[in-house]
Amino acid sequence: MPTFSNRNRALSNELIFDDAPLKLRIGICNIINQYILYLGDYKNIYNLITLHFQIERKDNINFKDAAEYFIKNALSWNQVYDLIELIYDNLSYKEWSHINGWIELPEETRKLRYNFTIDVNNQFKSCCIGWILRKGRIEFGGSELLNEELIKKAKLLLSNKSFENPNSQFNKALELLSRRPNPDIENSIKDAISAVEGILKILLGGKPKIKFGDGIKKLVNEGKIKKPLDEIFHALFGFASNAPGVRHGQPDRPVTSLPEAFFFIYTCAACIIYLCELFGYKPAENLEESKEDIPF
Repeated sequence: MPTFSNRNRALSNELIFDDAPLKLRIGICNIINQYILYLGDYKNIYNLITLHFQIERKDNINFKDAAEYFIKNALSWNQVYDLIELIYDNLSYKEWSHINGWIELPEETRKLRYNFTIDVNNQFKSCCIGWILRKGRIEFGGSELLNEELIKKAKLLLSNKSFENPNSQFNKALELLSRRPNPDIENSIKDAISAVEGILKILLGGKPKIKFGDGIKKLVNEGKIKKPLDEIFHALFGFASNAPGVRHGQPDRPVTSLPEAFFFIYTCAACIIYLCELFGYKPAENLEESKEDIPF
C-alpha cells in the first residue's frame, strides 16, 4: 500500500532525467547490498566499477566502502544508470554441485532479475526519476497517466503482415523516444505520425499518393469516421507538420517537451487502434514475448 508521502506527493514535482540525486545513489547502494550474495562480493562490485569506468584500483582497502564511495560521490549521473545495467547483467543465481561445481539456474536468475527490476523501479519512483529499468536496459518511463496497454494493443495490431512498414515506423518512434541520455523527440514524432499515415493509406486500398487530410475526409464522407473525431487526426498531423524540426527540418531549435511527445505517441497509438478496428482488424494472437518481460 502506498505510504502517506507517496499518496500526497506534490503533483508539481517534475520527473528527473539528467541527474542521479544522492537519495537515488544511496538507494542503489542499499539495493546492491540486498543482492550482494548473487553478485559475488564487494570486491567483484569494486572491480566491476573500476574496470568499466576506468578508475585506478587500490590495494588493501575496504571494497564495500570504496564501491559505495564511487556510487555516492565519484560516478557521474549517467554512469550511475550505466552501473544499474551492469549490476542487472551480472546478477545470477547459482548452486553448488559436487560434480560440476557452481551451476547457474536460468529460471532462478530470471526471477532474481525480475525482483531487482522491481526494486530499482520503485527506487526511481520514490526519487521522481523519469527513467525505468526494462529488460535490463534503462529507458524513458514517461508519465504514470499514460496507459501502456494502449501501446501493446497498437503493436499487436501492427504485427499484421499487411502493416509491415507502419509497424517498423511505430517501433522506431518508440525506440527514438527511449534513447538514453537524449531522446530523439522530433524524429520520434515524425515516425509516429508516419505510422498513422501509412495505416490510413493501406486501409484505403494502398493509395500511396493520397494526402493524409484527404484520406481522413474520405472516411468522413463514407460515414466511417464521425465528426468531430476527424479533427483529432488533423490536429496530430498539423502538430507534426508545424513543430520545429519534425517533418520539414526547420532550423529552429526543437521545442517539443517530453510530456508533449508522450501524449503525441499515445494518441497516435489510439488512432492506429481506432483505424484498424474500424476496418475489422483484430490484434494478432500469440505474439512472442520475451521471457524477461516484466510489468512496467
